[in-house]
Amino acid sequence: MEESPQPSLQEGVKTVASRRLPGKKIYRETCQVCHGEKGDGRTFVANVLAPPPRDFTSPASKKELTRQRMIRSVTEGRPKTAMASWKTRLTPKEIRAVVDHIRKEFMKLEE
Repeated sequence: MEESPQPSLQEGVKTVASRRLPGKKIYRETCQVCHGEKGDGRTFVANVLAPPPRDFTSPASKKELTRQRMIRSVTEGRPKTAMASWKTRLTPKEIRAVVDHIRKEFMKLEE
């Protein structure tokens, strides 16, 4: 019986990296259209939304947005804004992953 070859280091790195992508992928597919590629809310869509989408890079966002508040906002939506509820389209695990991605990538917070 022939033994299967060990995965290369590069393949192993790709496997580990792919485990970290869900939040990033979800952001790109569901959030980026309003919040922007850089999380700053600067998009074409933002020009027609009142109030405009949240700028996650701002000092105010870093101060005001706790992880729990963000999870609640993604889950339930935000009244009187364009922020819709995602609880029927994303699992709780996916919601936590995208919130954690936003907090790390755009807000530069480690938790």
